[in-house]
Amino acid sequence: MTLLVLLLLLLPGVPLAAPWQTLRRDPVIALGRVVLLALAFWIVGFWFLRWLPIGLTGLVAVVSALTLLLAAWHRRELRSWAAELGGSVRENPGPLLLILGVLALRAIPLLLVPVAPGADMSMHSMMARLILDADGVPTSHAPLLPIADFGGYGAGMPSFAAVLAHLAAIDAARAAFWAATVSQMVVVLALYAAARTLLGPARRLLGPPALHTAEPVSSWPATLAAVAIACGSRDPQAHFLWGGNPTVLSFALAVAALPLLALLRSARPALVLAPALLLAAAAETHAVIPYGLGLVVLVTMAALAARERRNFTFSFIFSELKPWALGAATATLLAILLMLPWATGVHVDLTPGERQWIQEWQRLPSHVPNVPGWLVPPALVWHVGVRLGVPFVLLLAAGLWLGRRHRVHPGVLEGALVLATLALIANTYVWWLPGSVALYPDRLGNLFTLPATLLLARVLDAEAIRPTLGLVPRRVLLALGGVAVLFGVGYWHVRGVRNVSVTDDDLAAFAWISQSVPRPELIENNYGDAGIWLPAMTGHPVRNAHVNIVYMDDVKPWRSASLPTWLYIGSKRVYEDASPYDPAATLTNTTCFARRFHQGDAAVYERIGPATCLAPPP
Repeated sequence: MTLLVLLLLLLPGVPLAAPWQTLRRDPVIALGRVVLLALAFWIVGFWFLRWLPIGLTGLVAVVSALTLLLAAWHRRELRSWAAELGGSVRENPGPLLLILGVLALRAIPLLLVPVAPGADMSMHSMMARLILDADGVPTSHAPLLPIADFGGYGAGMPSFAAVLAHLAAIDAARAAFWAATVSQMVVVLALYAAARTLLGPARRLLGPPALHTAEPVSSWPATLAAVAIACGSRDPQAHFLWGGNPTVLSFALAVAALPLLALLRSARPALVLAPALLLAAAAETHAVIPYGLGLVVLVTMAALAARERRNFTFSFIFSELKPWALGAATATLLAILLMLPWATGVHVDLTPGERQWIQEWQRLPSHVPNVPGWLVPPALVWHVGVRLGVPFVLLLAAGLWLGRRHRVHPGVLEGALVLATLALIANTYVWWLPGSVALYPDRLGNLFTLPATLLLARVLDAEAIRPTLGLVPRRVLLALGGVAVLFGVGYWHVRGVRNVSVTDDDLAAFAWISQSVPRPELIENNYGDAGIWLPAMTGHPVRNAHVNIVYMDDVKPWRSASLPTWLYIGSKRVYEDASPYDPAATLTNTTCFARRFHQGDAAVYERIGPATCLAPPP
């Protein structure tokens, strides 16, 4: 059953990846293209249910039928591709084995806890449940929240989770946990593809000399760089702790689109569809990342053009630049068209209070340093280093040291990416860019992993270093890579597992609520314990649910007017914010509450006293 679900989920990625000839023999590139394109296909395809209400079963049936037809049409090409990949794996299995090891280790938390870490994931799981209950695109968040639309906050990851839950017959919260885990998995695949492509074949855009001399970065340097940065940096791994996995998935999708956009030579539909799907899916998952990355890429392209302006001859512009620009523009336009089913039903109208909250939140000292204006540049560099973590800084310092020793200096590509990202984060102080409300500095910090991977891969692939790297036994490389992966993945995942509020006692209480409390009866809860998971796991609305800032003012009047007759107190509190109900005090307050069920420290109470027994809403 598991293999069948996996096959159905990955099937759409195969015909989408097949037309791409560049680096097609690289098994890691092939794996990344198939997985990320399949994810993008399901995320984008889900929103077409708004126009074609055939249900999730109908969506899976239509997608599978179309994919099988395309595979049958291209069966010879696919058979040849499979044979090429098999030969490549036999010749050099090391990079694929190390990457697969990273993917496997990312899945370990699934064996340890029932739901994903972080309060944010309770919201994403709730959205997945709404999709399952609607068997398509919901028209609102009812009956779980009084929000009149659906999708104002990106539902890319919840939509994929809903498809997974539908296929695998698992609950929405568990499927969302899988989707969060996959989001962390695919980062290393996207960074590997960027290192091999943007430092190789895609460099033809820099001019005719680069066109003739640029070769792809070797697989081992790209593997070691991608694994080291993906597993050694704090972000995006730390997003797993608090539930910011849609940001991570959007980052992986957007980064995966860059190599395909750079490789375009025409507007062939079979080619432009892949990067268009990735861009559209990234925007529908978390629009902050593709918007921020798009601004960074535009600045970087301008810097590269200025650096290589002598190579932009008349013949080069028409032979190389014009067909690339036509293909990239077509892919971007197609991405916009693919987003129409989502965008036409979304109504985001931030109130002045919500905009002020976002601005104050963006400027928290934990997000940007609070220093005088003249100290902002050095303070930002220090702050970014602290956010990305000591291992990331050490890896970057080692790369710079090796590069200097062997005369491999940071290039314009890496430098421009870093400076443009720093400028975006500095925009937090002034909000002069359009859409500044969406440019969260803590999310934009993920973008630094791209230039860091490119730099480290280029250094390891340098002519002076590559022979030395080639002398190291493959077993030693795998062992060193395995240690790095265990340290990075293990550290953040262990912390993430500790941040899960749902225990076995809570699951028992949830089962009792499902049987004894009618839906959609409103339940009072603490924000910091398992109560925020009730909407996703039992279908009961709670007064203190996790809500995105887009809808914060929409739910305030409802919270103030609500008078729930039930109270849930979880067995494990991971946040103190908005958690007014103490277990011991509530148990002894017999004039207000009567305990109806408990197991361990998880308890369900019925309110028997007046409305004044309830704590003020958050």
